[in-house]
Amino acid sequence: MLNNKIGFSDRLQRARDMYSILKGFEGYDPPRATESLEGIQTFIDTLVLANKDVTDHNGAYRLSAGNRTQLFLTGDNSVIRLFANIMLYVKARYGVQSTEYAILNTIMKRMRTSKLLKTTSDETNTESTEGGNEEQEQKSERSYTRSARSYGSLTQNFHDFITTVLKFDGYSPDFDEYKPESLSTLLDKINDANADVATKKSNLKVAQDSRKARFDELKERSKWIKSYVRYKYGTEGELQNM
Repeated sequence: MLNNKIGFSDRLQRARDMYSILKGFEGYDPPRATESLEGIQTFIDTLVLANKDVTDHNGAYRLSAGNRTQLFLTGDNSVIRLFANIMLYVKARYGVQSTEYAILNTIMKRMRTSKLLKTTSDETNTESTEGGNEEQEQKSERSYTRSARSYGSLTQNFHDFITTVLKFDGYSPDFDEYKPESLSTLLDKINDANADVATKKSNLKVAQDSRKARFDELKERSKWIKSYVRYKYGTEGELQNM
């Protein structure tokens, strides 16, 4: 019995094994063309393409999500490092007891509650490839939802941070990356990165849903095949456990 813990590649191999067994049945000629040897082989080809489609979209999604992680967390000029360095500038420029420092520190405290800052893992850690299964895909979807909320929160905090700091009188840092133009450019990059990840994830989900529909169809076709084999030959033989 197929279930959501069996990998798609294993289910594909079962379909291939079934096809090989059926070729050995003399007089195999089911009433429906979809269960004929030619129909089965054609359908197996669509399963292969469905698996490949998921793998390709998963690769694009993981690359996009990895780029976003670098932009926010791990890159040399990441948002997190930028936060910290600007805070140092504001502390030196206005003083630790200043209103300016207190306002930004409040935003920083909100930002530190993000789970993204407590681990380097993100939604890309759960595989969704040819060898994955439905249970893994569901786990990945939950992880992505949590991650999307966290990145959304960080983006909003960064927007608030920039909007606030650019209103400070005398804000004039020495380094270009902390100046207003650079901060505005970085915010645009962040918004683009979030949008790109969302698009890539949506494309992956479409491919996953399409693959699931194909393999659900495989399950139904297998029932038809077994019924015909049982009728024609009196037993399912080697197909019984497939």
